[in-house]
Amino acid sequence: MNKKTSDGYYNVDEYKMTKLGPLPKNWKIKKIKDVAEIKSGGNAPQGTKYFENGKFPFIRVKHFDGKRDYVSEWDLINELAIKDYNLKVFPKDSIIFPKSGASIKLEKRAMLPKDSYVVNHLCVINAKRNINNKFLFYYLKTVAFSKDSAGTSLPYLTLSRISEQKVIYPPISEQEMIVKILSTVQEAIERTEAVIRAARELKRSMIKYLFTYGFIPLGESANVPLKETEIGLIPEEWKLIEFGDIIETKYGYTASANEKKVGPKFLRITDINDEGGINWSTVPYCQISSNDYEKFGLIEDDILIARIGATTGKSCIIKDPPKSVFASYLIRVQVTNKKTLSPDFVYYFTKSPHYWIQINSSKGGKLKKGISATSLKKIKIGVGDIDSQKRIVEILSKIDEKIESEENKKKALEELFKTLLNDLMTAKLRVSDLNLGFCDENE
Repeated sequence: MNKKTSDGYYNVDEYKMTKLGPLPKNWKIKKIKDVAEIKSGGNAPQGTKYFENGKFPFIRVKHFDGKRDYVSEWDLINELAIKDYNLKVFPKDSIIFPKSGASIKLEKRAMLPKDSYVVNHLCVINAKRNINNKFLFYYLKTVAFSKDSAGTSLPYLTLSRISEQKVIYPPISEQEMIVKILSTVQEAIERTEAVIRAARELKRSMIKYLFTYGFIPLGESANVPLKETEIGLIPEEWKLIEFGDIIETKYGYTASANEKKVGPKFLRITDINDEGGINWSTVPYCQISSNDYEKFGLIEDDILIARIGATTGKSCIIKDPPKSVFASYLIRVQVTNKKTLSPDFVYYFTKSPHYWIQINSSKGGKLKKGISATSLKKIKIGVGDIDSQKRIVEILSKIDEKIESEENKKKALEELFKTLLNDLMTAKLRVSDLNLGFCDENE
């Protein structure tokens, strides 16, 4: 293990002080221009004729978010675009990141999954033979280029500035081990993301199936008597009911959000993700009188629905809430009789095609394409008996539990990756410190 002095620095017998902090004596510091080729992409083709029957990947800034090692989407251009715009192809594994525009501040990095063309807003780096390309990629994820960008309204980085960036240079064998460690964690993150995507797709499919056929095994759906309704097919034994007959509604509270703990949590549309999840730790606070809190305080099984803007219709259900109220662009829905109608059943209905067809029809051009409490009450829902509702909720809840478990696993892996990236690239942690089978440098 590494030894540190009492002041926290590494033992001077093993480490040296550098401009990048204390580093092992056998590590060097070089400039990017000494270990890589630095280039810029080309102009983006304009006009549909350059994309007709396209087969060559053209990558823009919007095509990657920096969370994955490799770009996973792109446009396809044709040979005419390559010829007219004199575009140059870059090889698979080239490192790319923004060098102009506000996206510089996002500090996102990625590699090309195949030979590709890229837009001129991107810098393209290819490691020379004397450094591991993926090691350079991971190291650049720790570099904050945005601190050195020029320009005010439109930030930019010059290739000459990028070329002068210092990079650490451990022995090749150690570079390879660092890459193997970080790649192993990143691959685990991406496998977990794939599980989450599959579980979410399963949930969408099951919602569509269950609100069409009811609680029936998949293989028996052909035997379920259905009836055609104005919202689509539902089981013949179910009733079609208007929301107004089963719920009470209330518009949210108008206040200014405050990061300081001046009152209860103040839940807004933006605090609810697309899947209906809430990260209460990031929800701000607001000031409110005790009298108003009685009116707007959130309780178990409250359902909240966005009533305006691009996310009109988005919903969440409140479970085990902290002391909190909801903001004015949300409508609270409360089920009036929980003995005959499950709030969770109603909530899952708001994820179904039957619900969204009605929402999209209701909002039209009103209220900036929003909905009112009055129009919400006209939404129709197919309802079976309470036992069948509970069975449907149980199935969907188990899928949600799986998704939550995998999301927690993903967060833990992302934190691990972040810690390892920082500690390995600063030599606070050496590959020899990790008890991993593939870290035996003698293998």
